[in-house]
Amino acid sequence: GRNFGLNYEFIAYTFPNWSFEDSMTVALVHGVLPRPNVIGEPLEKISPVWKIIDDYDVTGAKFVPYWENNIDCGAEKTKFTYFEKQNKILGIVSNMSNTDNNNVNIVLSENQVVFDAFTGEEISMPISVKARKHRIMYVNNK
Repeated sequence: GRNFGLNYEFIAYTFPNWSFEDSMTVALVHGVLPRPNVIGEPLEKISPVWKIIDDYDVTGAKFVPYWENNIDCGAEKTKFTYFEKQNKILGIVSNMSNTDNNNVNIVLSENQVVFDAFTGEEISMPISVKARKHRIMYVNNK
């Protein structure tokens, strides 16, 4: 794993009550990339995440997991983890509950600007994160 400098993956299987996206929601907030077990939909879902990770270049970034950052996401099972490198943040918010969370307010600084990592569009807080889903964002200072 990470503590030995090795690559790590979350092996993601799908079941009638568990999707590849469910695996992404759980794995990403723990700083782990899920590995698609088949081509098709899982590969289509993870490919944009790979691009975001590659474009940000997490190598050498400080990993700040939800259990160390004291960020309140408005619900017990909604968590925020981020990578920080050169004052730029790549954040993942995951809602691991079966209920939508419509009051996720990520505040890392008073002068922050938040962008959706998939679309590049600016995001205003608070945001919504659907049940068993995640969002990936860039948080920069103005």
